[in-house]
This record gives sequence, structure tokens and C-alpha cells, in this order.
Amino acid sequence: MKTIILSIIITVSTFISVNAQTIENNDWFIKTVDMNGKKNNLYQHIMFKPDGYTQIEGRVFGRWVFNKKENTITIESRMAKEFAGIWEITKLTNKELIIKLDKTQMYMEIYNEKQIFSENEKSNLFGIWYTNTYDGDREYYKFEKPDNCNSISASLNQVGGSKSEGVWFYSSKEKTLTIPTHYMFISGTSKIKKASKNKIVLKHERGDITLNRVIELNYNKEIMPYNVTADFFTKRGLIKNKELLQNTIYKFEDSEKNINANSLEKIKKLTYKKRNYIKNFNTFAEFELAIEIDNNKSYYNIFRGFGASNVEKNNYLFPIKEAGTFDEVTQFNDTETTVKAGKFLCNIFYVEFKDIKLLLYMIKNNPGVYAKIIVTEKNYNDEIENTVYELSKIN
Repeated sequence: MKTIILSIIITVSTFISVNAQTIENNDWFIKTVDMNGKKNNLYQHIMFKPDGYTQIEGRVFGRWVFNKKENTITIESRMAKEFAGIWEITKLTNKELIIKLDKTQMYMEIYNEKQIFSENEKSNLFGIWYTNTYDGDREYYKFEKPDNCNSISASLNQVGGSKSEGVWFYSSKEKTLTIPTHYMFISGTSKIKKASKNKIVLKHERGDITLNRVIELNYNKEIMPYNVTADFFTKRGLIKNKELLQNTIYKFEDSEKNINANSLEKIKKLTYKKRNYIKNFNTFAEFELAIEIDNNKSYYNIFRGFGASNVEKNNYLFPIKEAGTFDEVTQFNDTETTVKAGKFLCNIFYVEFKDIKLLLYMIKNNPGVYAKIIVTEKNYNDEIENTVYELSKIN
């Protein structure tokens, strides 16, 4: 509610600034609004037009009339009736404007675009960063020239839970970063306590917040297209082997129990680095995923819907769900792959389930344990999502 009220206040201020030629047709910057003694940094771009209209961020909000004798501005606005009225101009120079209405006071400065852009160039902020937010979640930021900032939230199971776009301002004198929009974790004004090439510590109203630099990908062979072609496998040195697949099927048919499940019983826990691709930023959001091995429990939720719901004797993909009659499965020649947990010779499977495609690297001498899983799927909005699981530890 406060955010909405502040937004309306900004709107009103847009109309207020009509004092004289000094006010008229100039670009102003609302830096601070003081409501009942509480100051809020807003940083909104306002203009008072000669035709009697005022606009904020390019949008018209109402009309204004200047009373030279009373040194006031009367505001008329259907969009902000609660704040329409007569505003007193308490200060006006060629660089600064302060107006007051009852217990609300607004502080404005001349909008100096060139200076703002010049300051941002000194910030070392251009690029992609992330910070940890709540319960292990993260928020990613892309600071672009000259003053555009985008944010995307990411969690273990989702990328893009919330998105926001706005502007940002750096002050080399004050060593501060200001983000006006109220919808980012680092919104508001922060003091930069420490700064290096890859890490920045902000003193924020939430407490100290650490921004970590992320490298944008030039090329990543682990992003698998939804409509995969033979060329994708060829470039990775994967050779289709129908005979090997048939031998795998026969081996499971001849066994009384699921071979993979038996192998997993010797393991207590698997730890993966789960990486969710952020398409807009061309980078991965990384999280740790620990899996306690218990063959009596479902792996369905652990592996985002493609895990097995129970142990089936013939399921050679376990703990991935069993491929059905209408699912396409391809096995390739055994291939070596290196992950944080080590270098492993792997059985390679490609599986096409409905709306989800998997490239699976199962450790040959430890069946049921995947060194790597590459996932491409369609979400509920028919958007393509890419995820990679990489084994980092076996306990």
C-alpha cells in the first residue's frame, strides 16, 4: 500500500513543479519524498510542460497552474485526487526545486542525463551479478549502459519467478548505488562498503548484501535444443549404438531385481550442482542439490518430474522414470566425462518423453548414478527451459 501511495505522490509532484520559466519545460529528478517526517528515495524523471501538462517517465499524469503572487502550484488530476491541491514552492533555483503540500514535501533536482551516465561509467557495475536472497534463493541483475537494470529471481526449481526492470544510478562522490524501482531485492540506496572486480559488498537497509559477478556465456555445449538434431550428438562425439541399447534391455530383463536400485543401496548421498539456464542473461543460476538415497522413496520431485515414482524391475534408467512405448530412447557408445566428482566412463542415453528431453550420463561401473543430466523441456507457458545436473560428490 505504501508503494502505491508513494507512486501517487510522485505523480502529484509531477504536476506541482510549475513555478516559472526555471521550472517550465525543464527535466526534473524527484530524488526524495518526505511523508510525515519519513524520507523515501524515489528517483523519478519529471517534466512540467508549457502547455500546462506534467509528465513522469514520459507519461502525462495531470495539469498544473502556477500562481506567481502566492508562489504556489495548483494541481488538478483525476488519477491522484487525494493529492490534488495547492502546493507551496519552498525553494526554487536553477538546480533545485522543493514543494510542500500539508505534511508531504518533495525534493527535486535538475535532471542531468550526461552527468548520470558519466557517473555510471565509473561504477564497475556493468555486467551480470547475483546475490542470495531468502532460503537459498538468488536474484540476478544485469547492469547495462547507460542506466538500465534488469533483475530475475531464481530458486532451486525455478528461474524467472519474478522479473523487474528499471534504472540505476551510481555516485562516485558518495560511493552509493541507487535503484528506484521497489521490486528488486537491492532496491533503494546502498553504500558501497567494499568493491573488487568480482565482488561488491553493499550496506543496505536489509543489512550487508554481497553482489557476485557472473560471467556471460560465449558458447555452451550443455544447452540442448528442444528440437535436437543429429549434429548436436556428432559435435559431442556421441555415436549411436543400437546393439548396446538392446544388450542393456536384455540385461535388465534377465535380472530378478532392478540392477540400478541394487547399486544405489551402497550409497548414502549424492550431491549435484544444479544449473538453471537464464536465457535473458545468457548464464546459469547454480544451486546445490543433495539427494539422500532411499529406494523406498520417490525420485519424482527430486528430478523435477522426470524422476522415477517407484522401482520397476526393467527400468534401466532408474532413478529416472521408465521409458514407455511411445517414448524414444537412444543409447550411444560409452563416453568419458569429467565433472567435479571426478572423471567417469559413462553409459550415454538420450530420452524423449512428452515435453521433456534428457541426455543422461550414467556411470558405467556405478549403475543408477548419473555423472551428468542435461534437460530441455517446455514449461506451462510453452517456454523452453534448460537445466544441467553435474555430480559433485558421492557419499
